[in-house]
Amino acid sequence: KQAEDTFNSILTEEENREKYESDYKLNDVTKVPVLVCPNITSAPIKNNGFDTILEFICFDSVIDNVKEQIEELKPEVLLFLTKIKTIDFEIDGKKKRFSRSENSDGTKKILSIDYFNKSDTEIKEYDFFTEKGSIDGNFYEISIGYDRKRRESGDVLYSYFKTNVAISFPAYIHATFELSSNRNELLEDNSYNKELTKKLAKKLAAVAVKISSLDSKDAIATYEPLKLLLTNTIDNSLMRYGLEDFINEEIKSSSLFPTIKNTFISLQETPLYSDHKFDEILFPDSFSKLLKSCEDSIIHS
Repeated sequence: KQAEDTFNSILTEEENREKYESDYKLNDVTKVPVLVCPNITSAPIKNNGFDTILEFICFDSVIDNVKEQIEELKPEVLLFLTKIKTIDFEIDGKKKRFSRSENSDGTKKILSIDYFNKSDTEIKEYDFFTEKGSIDGNFYEISIGYDRKRRESGDVLYSYFKTNVAISFPAYIHATFELSSNRNELLEDNSYNKELTKKLAKKLAAVAVKISSLDSKDAIATYEPLKLLLTNTIDNSLMRYGLEDFINEEIKSSSLFPTIKNTFISLQETPLYSDHKFDEILFPDSFSKLLKSCEDSIIHS
């Protein structure tokens, strides 16, 4: 009703009224969300050196929930919020700071978490891989942060911030999917999301190959790069977009399988494998296609 009254007050010319009534069906009753207008105050506010301050007033009943959500924020959110380098928190007298630094080309990102009350600092270092482009004229971005020491999983997909879309690859993954209005789920039956899912599978495979090349430089070939493409959990929405099938196709053609010669080969090169630890006694140069033995259930599955 409010939206209808607003249109009526603006559209005084009859021809414009007819056009908008036809296009927007103003004669129908439609529920329209209305933003709360902010109050302009002249009361002094301590800015503590900040240019912008957002102050939220909420009911006492939800304060604990708000605190909990803030405390659940991980420093890895700074991997994808490229315009923000530092976030300070102060809750009930407890202070901490997330901060990010990086090398000149952005391929290494270092996150630090300072716990001021404990005089303690935690450092995390990520290899960072990003891809930007266009899908049918629409911008997309895929970014992957991989900690070679911890090999942590982000557990869910990020689209700048965390979503509820489960994905348990051992990395933090960001992709600009089209999301629902609450920004927690993927939009269904969306052609852009379908194409972005394909690109995500290709990027994951490319990152895994890159990691394998880094491991090769260290003369240590392991199954860790392959594990970047293997997971026990993929959200149903990503499954419906075919992520698992796309990844399986990438695995077949990518050099991700470690040999006893400390090289990586693909399935197309017909590798050999045995559960018996022949790799510990055979001469690598003579059995260059023999894969290293592996007891990891994820790899075997």
